[in-house]
Amino acid sequence: RNYNDSELNLTSIAQEFGFNSSYLSRRFKADSGINLIDYIAKCRMEKAIECAKMKKLMYVTAKDVGIPDPNYFGKCFKKHTGKSYSDMLKESI
Repeated sequence: RNYNDSELNLTSIAQEFGFNSSYLSRRFKADSGINLIDYIAKCRMEKAIECAKMKKLMYVTAKDVGIPDPNYFGKCFKKHTGKSYSDMLKESI
């Protein structure tokens, strides 16, 4: 629910709930089968795909999903989807 917070990371979540970050990381992976950071990235990229389908500009989408650096966002998006953000926009015509 807070994927759009650019400060969201393992340490901040662990502190919020009073856990050790190593414990939280191990526990999350054991329960879900995915690393917490990978899960956050997945949530962000799923939202980014929705934004691309709505024709939002990349820099706006990057900020909306919690990755304020558009260049880094572009790399994350391509890694997750296999396509660039602009290619995804073109496909959504």
